[in-house]
Amino acid sequence: MITDETGTVVYSAAHDPYGGIQKTWVSTYEPALKFSGKERDSESGLDYFGARYFYTGHYRWLSVDPVINREEALANPQLWNLYAFCHNNPVTYWDPDGAIVRTDEVGYGVIKATMGDESLAQNISWNAESGLIDVNRSIRTDNTNYIALRYLVDSAQEVRVNITNKVSFFDKQYNSVNETPLGYDGLQGLTIYPREGRPEAVGVHDEKFILCAVGPMNNKSKQARALAHELYGHVYLYISNKAFLHELNESKTGADPNRFVNKYIDKIEKRRY
Repeated sequence: MITDETGTVVYSAAHDPYGGIQKTWVSTYEPALKFSGKERDSESGLDYFGARYFYTGHYRWLSVDPVINREEALANPQLWNLYAFCHNNPVTYWDPDGAIVRTDEVGYGVIKATMGDESLAQNISWNAESGLIDVNRSIRTDNTNYIALRYLVDSAQEVRVNITNKVSFFDKQYNSVNETPLGYDGLQGLTIYPREGRPEAVGVHDEKFILCAVGPMNNKSKQARALAHELYGHVYLYISNKAFLHELNESKTGADPNRFVNKYIDKIEKRRY
C-alpha cells in the first residue's frame, strides 16, 4: 500500500511470493519499484536484479544464477536448479542483488582478519560502491572460516556486518526494545535476526537482513574472534537451518559446554586470529 503526502491511499495491491499481482484495490498511482524492491521495465515487463532479469509473468529468470556453490549443491539438490530464486522460498529469504554479505571498509578489514591467515584473506574482495563481499571460489582450503564465509556469500539470505559501539533490537523474550553497547570490556558482538525469520530467534528487528554487529576494539585479534563467533557460528548455523542459539546448563546459570552450538562455536573461538 502507498499513500500520498496527505495520507490518501493511491496504490494498494496484494502480490504472491514470486512477484505476480493477485489483486489490486486502488491504482491511481503506479509505483516504480515492484517485486523485491526492483524497478520493472515498462516496455519488457522485466525486473532488473543486477545479475539477471526476472519475468514475473512466467515466474522465471531469463538466465541462470551466475554463482553456484558446488559443495553445498551436493547436499541440497535444489541448488542445481539454476533458475531458482531464494532456494524457492522467497517468503523467508530475500536476494537483493546476488551477493549477500555486505559491510563497510572497516568491516571488510575485520572479515579478512577472521581468516587468521593473511595469505588466504587476500582471496576476499570488497566492492566499495555496493559494500558487497565476495570470495575466490577456486581456492581449495580446509580453513573452516573461509568455507563458512563462502557459504554465506552464496546464500540467499542477506547478512550485514557492522562495526559499531551499540545495537538496537527487539527482545522477544521480554517483549521490549533494547539498545545494547558493544565493545572490548562488555558484550563484544551480537547477531540480530529478521522478525519474520526463524521463530527461535530472540533478538530481532523488522529488516529482512541478518545484522552481525561487533564492537570497535583496539585488540584486533579479539575483534576478529568476536566477529568469527557471530558470523561463522550463529549466522552460519541459522542460515544452514541448524540449532544456532547458545544452550544453557540445567540450572540455567550459564552455558552448557557439551551442547552442540556451544561446542561448535568454541572450536571457532580457539582458532588463531
